[in-house]
Amino acid sequence: MAKLDKTNKDFIGVHATMLKHPDKYKIDYFPGNGEDLRFVREQMVQRFKQTQMRFELEMFWDKKQWSDDSDFWAWFGASRERTALFHAFNLNEHPDGWSVSSMSNFIGRDRSSVSRELTECHSLGFIYRNQSEDKQRLYLPTERLLNNGTWYCEYFVDKQLAMDDLADRSLFFEYRKTERQHLNTKKDNSKN
Repeated sequence: MAKLDKTNKDFIGVHATMLKHPDKYKIDYFPGNGEDLRFVREQMVQRFKQTQMRFELEMFWDKKQWSDDSDFWAWFGASRERTALFHAFNLNEHPDGWSVSSMSNFIGRDRSSVSRELTECHSLGFIYRNQSEDKQRLYLPTERLLNNGTWYCEYFVDKQLAMDDLADRSLFFEYRKTERQHLNTKKDNSKN
């Protein structure tokens, strides 16, 4: 039995060996070589980059406007640390509430800074103390905070969908998912 030669027979080169007259059956829009594919990837990432930077700037301008219009967004938007508190309080990870220590550990900040910010957040009425026995040291989000979290998710999705070049974004996401799957499989195979 003859050994199969796999050298230089990638998915592009193999088409030249399929038929007696491969040019007669040439597939339209098929890459000529691996450089074509690298070029496509580079174009996708550059188009995605333009949409992502514009998206980030539009969110910056929107958040700036929210801070002018709302005491809630003015406080939580004043720093990325406060924004982290907003996101953490919207998680379902601590149904009885967050202690200063648990929040400090979760967001990776010193306990005294987190304590000051939670105290201020509480005094502004954005969070409240758990009234259950033995749980008064825990902070819970108000309905207003949770509603703002839901609204923020709606805003984020609408902002994504409103982008003119959604195709440029989704193409790169799909490509990266395929690339990651391939590299993960390759990594798993190398372990065996």
